[in-house]
Amino acid sequence: MLYLYLYSVTGLSLLVFYFSVISGVNGFFDFIFQVPIGAYETTPGYESAITSGLGFAIVSFPLWVYHWRRLMRESMDFTESMLTAHRFYLFTVVCCLILMIIVSGGSGLASLLRMLFGFGESRAGNLSGMSTSVTIFLVSGGFWVHHWWQFRGKFGGMPGLKASAPEAAAKAKAKTKTSKK
Repeated sequence: MLYLYLYSVTGLSLLVFYFSVISGVNGFFDFIFQVPIGAYETTPGYESAITSGLGFAIVSFPLWVYHWRRLMRESMDFTESMLTAHRFYLFTVVCCLILMIIVSGGSGLASLLRMLFGFGESRAGNLSGMSTSVTIFLVSGGFWVHHWWQFRGKFGGMPGLKASAPEAAAKAKAKTKTSKK
């Protein structure tokens, strides 16, 4: 049950951190580029986006770091079945981040094209959208690299797990082939 808790809190805190950064950055760029408020709004949306994004990020990031490190410490006792759960978590996160990289890249390019061709919303809105997309692209890319290194690491990032019998036999066979040459 401890591992289920650690994976759940790690995944949820990463998700909250990720979307709070997106919200905060979007509000920040709306403020920087002075995006006009909508017809039905009484206060600029960037005020709430910046403060709530910052608040959630301050709470969720240390929570993610703590639980991720705890999970890595606990990994010394992992069995092969737990390794499967770990790899599933990493695979899911990596795939979701790739999706966000594709979406943010396309959205940023669309904002740039709208700005170049004079389409759509105000220039400030296009600049804010493009800047937010670039930030999402960079944040997604950073998290993707971190999780990809874990995913591609020895035994899926589990330092304490010993090789299974088939893996050990394959390594021994490859070693004897190279030593005969």
